[in-house]
Amino acid sequence: MSSSQSEVRRTAVYRLFDSGDQLLYVGVAHDPKMRFRQHRREKWWWPQVAVREVEWFTDRAGALAAEEWAIERERPRYNEAGVQWPVYLLGEVPAATMTMTEFRSDPISTIDAIAGGGPPVVLTRKQRPLVVLVPYSEQLKRPTERDPSATGPESAQSGEDLAGDRRRDGGALHPRSADRQGAAR
Repeated sequence: MSSSQSEVRRTAVYRLFDSGDQLLYVGVAHDPKMRFRQHRREKWWWPQVAVREVEWFTDRAGALAAEEWAIERERPRYNEAGVQWPVYLLGEVPAATMTMTEFRSDPISTIDAIAGGGPPVVLTRKQRPLVVLVPYSEQLKRPTERDPSATGPESAQSGEDLAGDRRRDGGALHPRSADRQGAAR
């Protein structure tokens, strides 16, 4: 099948909701039933899905545009692609933002404020989110650890949290960073 033929193939945008009608996920697929089976195997949040809505488009381009619009405006809880802020991990977007230039002028005050219980701060460059500074919390663990009823490939893993390894100065390291440091020693 040529690429022009695949572009005119009928394509669906689907929305997945929990029992309280909260939008969990928006996706696009030629075969939604097959995609749902894939989600059932791979997504830890699948057991929360109670309602599935499917909207058909005449071509993939139209469906992709509708999916992008829906993700941006409807803010599904578990979408990661096309999302600048992972709500399911960090909660609602904080009001505090700061440019990298502002942060570089006095980083210690900003870090002290966050460590002292202040809200997360989004650092921006050219008006786009670059990084989020958040206080360390036992609650910021991988989703599979917070949800003991999760099923799927991730629930069988060891479940390291982001504070699984520590630097000598007591700061938390991401597990991959720790692996790289161990290899460098």
